[in-house]
This record gives sequence, structure tokens and C-alpha cells, in this order.
Amino acid sequence: MNTVKLDSRLAAAAAYIRPGSEVADVGCDHGYLAAFLVQTGRARRVYASDINEKPLHSAQETVLLYGVEDRVETVLSDGLRQIPHTVEDIVIAGMGGELIIEILDAAPWVFAPDKRLVLQPMSFAEKLRAHLYSRGMEICSETPVIDGRHTYCVLCAEYTGCARSLSEYESVVGRLPELDSPLAREYLRRQHRKYQRILDGLMQSKNKDDLPRYQQLVRKLEQWKG
Repeated sequence: MNTVKLDSRLAAAAAYIRPGSEVADVGCDHGYLAAFLVQTGRARRVYASDINEKPLHSAQETVLLYGVEDRVETVLSDGLRQIPHTVEDIVIAGMGGELIIEILDAAPWVFAPDKRLVLQPMSFAEKLRAHLYSRGMEICSETPVIDGRHTYCVLCAEYTGCARSLSEYESVVGRLPELDSPLAREYLRRQHRKYQRILDGLMQSKNKDDLPRYQQLVRKLEQWKG
């Protein structure tokens, strides 16, 4: 049986799964990540969930195709509502950061020392980072992923119980300045360009209430402009 091939985004998420853990893959889409995790022995069991029946049916087909139905259970679930609290590692990938925040806050049991969150926001990564720290989580590591014009980050977070606030700069760059890699530097360059465009727009706007805030942020990001 062939091993499932993952794209760079899901491969980065898989790398953060603790060997032998019980995993929830929320919003599992076609179920490729779940199948890969048990195929490779990374996870002992995976609950692959989705809120809609159509993607869940696709995941069920993937599970049967790769012969892993004994270790992957598909679950129709709104977020984490139908997921057993025994899971140790929780993956939420391919959703907006604000939706990820909603899913986590609806399941406060995930904010616990024995849980690891592996999150890949498609947008609003800065809001997600800030929210995790406000809930006593710490981002242990991040992996940048570049997909053409799009940049993403896979976040690995664990509970410390020490809630704190992030500065706006910290919420935008995360742990990436610690990485000495071309991908991290490219991600940070793109963040500089993004906020420079926002600042340019504000300069032309009549409402300049946020101007000082973005000027300060862009100044800090300039070190990454390359």
C-alpha cells in the first residue's frame, strides 16, 4: 500500500504530532492527514472530523482506500463538540484564524497541559497568536509555508497557564525571527510588504486614527524587507 503524499502545508502540521499520540483532525477535508499519521505510525489513532457530510464522505473513501479504517474514525462534528476529550494532539488546518479561535473557545478542555495544538490559519494568524497567549498557551515553534503568492504558518502551541499579551509586532512575526531560514525570511518580507500597503492606504485616507500604530509596526518590520 502506498503512503499518502501530503502537500507542504499538511506535512508541516504532521511533523508537530507527537509520536504515538491520539489525534483530532478538525476540518479533515479528504482525510489525507489522518491517513498519513496512522500509516507512518505518527499517531496511534485519529478522529477525522468535519462539519459537513460531503468532505467527511471523501475522508471515509480515503480511509478505506489506504486500509486504515481500524485506526481512523470519521466524525460528523461542529468543531470539537463530538471529539473525545482523550485526544492529545489537535490539528486545525486550512481555516481562518478567527474561526479557529471560535472552535477552540467552544472547547475549553483543549487549554490543558496534556494537549498540543497544531494550527494552520489561512488568515488572521496575528489574531490567533495573540489569542493563544491570552488563554495561557505558548507557541513553541512555527513553520512557514510559501505556496505561490500565499504565505502561511503552522503553529505548534502548548499550555503553560501563564497568560500574557503580545505586542502587535510579536503577533505579526510570531517565532519566525528565531528561524534562520530562507522561508522564514521570505514570510517576514511578505509581512512587511503587506503592512506597508496598509500604511500607504491609510496615508491616503481621511481617517488617520490608526496611522501611528501602523507606522510603528512598519518601522519594526523594515528590518525584514530585504
